[in-house]
Parts: sequence; structure tokens; C-alpha cells
Amino acid sequence: ANILLTGGRAPVTLDLARVFRRAGHTVFMAESLRGHLSQPSNAIKANFLVPAPRQKKEAFLIALKKIVAENQIDLLIPTCEEIFHMAMAHDELPLFAEPIKKLKQFHNKWEFVVHAVDNDLHVPETILVQNQEDLLHAYAQWRGLVLKPVYSRFASRTLILPTLQKASSSLTFSARQPWVAQQYIEGQAFCTYSVCHNGRITAHTTYPSRFTAGRGATIVFRHVEHSAIFNWVKSFVGQNKFTGQIAFDFIQTPDGQLFALECNPRATSGVHLLASHPRFAESFSNPF
Repeated sequence: ANILLTGGRAPVTLDLARVFRRAGHTVFMAESLRGHLSQPSNAIKANFLVPAPRQKKEAFLIALKKIVAENQIDLLIPTCEEIFHMAMAHDELPLFAEPIKKLKQFHNKWEFVVHAVDNDLHVPETILVQNQEDLLHAYAQWRGLVLKPVYSRFASRTLILPTLQKASSSLTFSARQPWVAQQYIEGQAFCTYSVCHNGRITAHTTYPSRFTAGRGATIVFRHVEHSAIFNWVKSFVGQNKFTGQIAFDFIQTPDGQLFALECNPRATSGVHLLASHPRFAESFSNPF
């Protein structure tokens, strides 16, 4: 098959290119950065420079549609945040992802919590913070809390156990740029990554997050068997009939309680743990 990847700047995208090439597929890459990480790889037949999706969304989508048509692309797999722009043209691309309306339910940290609660799945107690009054309410609710923007990645702006004074003085809240406050839960952090077809998991890994770059991305990877986490993911994916790549962050308390913190409906570093599996490439194209 002819497969088009985006987000060639990410190490996971380079790993995916190698996975698909080893499996006999022809791999193309579309990226808005020149000289990106994946560009020199012999796993890629051709690299295409496309407009930056955040600044030039329409031009980006037009370029993708042209690449798909001219190279007879069978499957288009996004890996980074460009997925949210591509999902707006879901019906016009052979996209391995959900439409934007569904993706936003999971990417938005407040909507994800509401959605999980509606599906009887465990998440930390959470308050939507849109003004100073909401912030005071959160501090009255819990002795320790975590604050993070509704949209963020790599925990780049997350505040863990901030004082009320620090939160009040350093953050700006609004209805357009809300934050969430969550009860702080002490425990072991885990991450997951899964490939799914219409609610069925075709590839999955769980790994503890013990070593990170700052407070953000995990940088040491080791797969662990964790049936409670797998069953949580299986329930969420099944109830939402999800198709695409999806990842979750969890915390497990010393007494074994499990809480899902947030969801990333895209590729994550979990790809590295599955890349050597002989059927990993097949998990994207074949729902088994």
C-alpha cells in the first residue's frame, strides 16, 4: 500500500516510516519543516514540503489532497498536532483518525473528564476554571491540586501543587482559554498508546513514566502488563467506537486505585515499544 505520514520532525514518525517500509509498503512523508528528522531516511520514497497547518490551514489541506491524489495514497496517518487540522477535512482524505468533532471531545481536558464520567470510568475530581471565583472554589475543595490548560501537550504549562498566590498572580483565565483544576493524586504514573478500529484495539502498550524531560514527555520506555489499565482503555475505546491512534496518561495510587488524567488522540512515544513487533504495521490497515 502507499502510505503518507505527516509530522516527520517527530522520532515516532521516523519509527513508523521504518515499520511500514519493512512490511513492504511504500512510504511518503509530508512535513512543514525543512530538514526534519525523517527526511534523510531511506525508508521514505519521497518527502513533500507542505505549508504550516497552524498558520496556513487551507493551503496545508490543499497540498495534502494533491499529494494523496498524485501518489495514489491508500492511508494517511497523522502523528502530531496537525491531526486536528486534517480532521476538519476528514471526508476528503483517506485519514486514519476521527472527524474533528469527536477528536476535540477527547483532546479537550475538560470534555474528556466529562465524557469519561458519563461512561462510568474513573478520573480525578475536576473543576473547569474560567475565572478567579472558579479558582478559589477549587482551592476550597482540595488541599492539593494540579492546574493545566484545557489544551496543552508535554505538560508544558502544568502547575503541580501551586500555592493559591502563585496561581492567582501568574495565570490568566477566560471562557475562551479555560483551565482545569484537578485534585492532586499521589502515585505511579503510567502512559498508554493504542491503535484502534471502530472500538477494537489492534495494538497496545502500557509503560510507566518514571523519567521525563522536565515534567513533560517520558524519555525511558519499558512495556509492562497492566490488566486494569488495558481494561480501562478497552472500555473507553469500545464505548466510543474509536478509530485511530489514542494515548492516555494514568496515575495509580499506592492502594491500587486507578485514575485517567488525560487523553491524546494521536501518536505518542508508545510507538517505540511496538515498532519491533512483526504485526504492528498490519494493526493500522487490518482490524483483525
